[in-house]
Amino acid sequence: MDKIKIKPNTKIAKLDAAFDEKFLENCFQDNGFLDELVDCSESESIILGRTGAGKTAGLIRIDNTTDNSKFLDLEDISLRFVDNSNVIPMLDELGVNLNLFYRYLWRHILSSELLKLKYPDWDSGKTLANYLGDLFTKSKSPEEESAIQYLKEWSDTYWMETEENLKEIINIFDATVQSELSTGINSFSSKLNAGSNISNEERVEIVNRATKVVNDVQIAKLSKIVGLLDSHVFVDNKQNYYILIDKLDENWTSSNIKYRLIRSLIEEIKYFHKVKNVKIIISLRVDLFLITLDETRDSGFQEDKIRSLIHKIQWDEISLKELVNSRVQYVFEHKYTKARVNFDDLLPTPLGKGGDPWDYIIQRTFLRPRDVLQFVNHCFDKAINKTKIDWTSILAAEKEYSQERLSSLYEEWLDIYPSLEILIPLVSGIDEIFSRDEIVDKYDWPSKLVDVYGNLKRYESKDKLASLVIKFWDEKAQSGSTENIDYIFNEILSCFYRIGILGLSNNRPDNFDWSFINSSYKTTLDCSRAKYFKVHKMFHHVLHVKQT
Repeated sequence: MDKIKIKPNTKIAKLDAAFDEKFLENCFQDNGFLDELVDCSESESIILGRTGAGKTAGLIRIDNTTDNSKFLDLEDISLRFVDNSNVIPMLDELGVNLNLFYRYLWRHILSSELLKLKYPDWDSGKTLANYLGDLFTKSKSPEEESAIQYLKEWSDTYWMETEENLKEIINIFDATVQSELSTGINSFSSKLNAGSNISNEERVEIVNRATKVVNDVQIAKLSKIVGLLDSHVFVDNKQNYYILIDKLDENWTSSNIKYRLIRSLIEEIKYFHKVKNVKIIISLRVDLFLITLDETRDSGFQEDKIRSLIHKIQWDEISLKELVNSRVQYVFEHKYTKARVNFDDLLPTPLGKGGDPWDYIIQRTFLRPRDVLQFVNHCFDKAINKTKIDWTSILAAEKEYSQERLSSLYEEWLDIYPSLEILIPLVSGIDEIFSRDEIVDKYDWPSKLVDVYGNLKRYESKDKLASLVIKFWDEKAQSGSTENIDYIFNEILSCFYRIGILGLSNNRPDNFDWSFINSSYKTTLDCSRAKYFKVHKMFHHVLHVKQT
């Protein structure tokens, strides 16, 4: 390789895939999951992975390499109309099951967007009948007649922006609920609007009346439309159509309603598999998937029942090395030399405890593209004007990288563990590997939890883990007993395992389970059986962990 000097702003990635187009186009690493996702006969439709695993990159690749695909922008369709409804948040608070209505919303949205994708050359002067032609006039079965009737009802508005369609549906639903609650001797509409207190008996009647309206939504007709799409519209087996949905973790609606809307979307994805040449593909963060399960779980919505829809993105060292090499080669070919340059060509020789430089980097990741690309970007930044990335540059890069990854961890798990930043000091300044006995004997977690308790109270933390700690110490203040403190330890250890900070071992201190490789979750019972714990190397620098 010709002698070169690393220039300022040498990067092999933009960490947000939406701005990484150049690299995604020229250096995309498939990792073996795209073929399954674009195959409409396969069930996999949910790209599940942690932050930075490549979910968005996969969707962008599908959009770029298929003929009939479109992203459905959640901001554009303005599901905040659900939040702004005069009725829906109130019904949600009263405990009315709105899942059928939410499914109706998605079914209408998705069928509308698929028709627009199928007929992209529509103009505002034409109705739906102009595009579906003799489908409206042919002799049809009773089921198809019902679907056609629904399409006729919406034929003048189906081509409107989805935002306007959604607004109209919600306004109709609001008015119907208000009317139902205003009829009869017991009129509840004005009382609810005024924020008056209601009795338990009144609450039950309101729920029953509202449930009647929900059950009367036209989802049955929409069900027949999905059959119509399969039998009369999307009939060409050589033409597949894809609706792609990303950014479900962003603020497109309020948290309480978001989880229910995500649940109903997943159920509709499964339902739309009835249309043979159509696929709805979404990306979903692991933490958002888990909290959606927790918040909306019932007998009809369990992980086992939707597992066939899920494709979990997993990477290994070999595929990540190939990813880095392809990007390094691309950058150096366009910025430095026509000679083929691999990442190993730029790394120093192995050094003492540091060992192999690539191993040093990869051991400080969760085996995700964003982790390794971020670390390598920092390495280039610290090696400006050098001919190679030396160990000084790698260690300097680690300092910034470790801090950034901890900050990102707080953001990633904010919805489930908003008190995480208060709990993390429990593993600051400890040995890389420690035993269960050392939690008390060496690191004195009981005393540290007193400080944690004070901060949780001060910042009014209310997540499940924070509530457990606060309740424990409030009761201890009254009884003076710490009898159940091991349960609190195990809840904290379960949290730390789940987010990736700790690995667990039941037997010996050289073989650990990690949430990003093994089971993604350990129960408190699992944690109670663990004998050894290991702090992930990603956080050694920022948490001042002592290597063993």
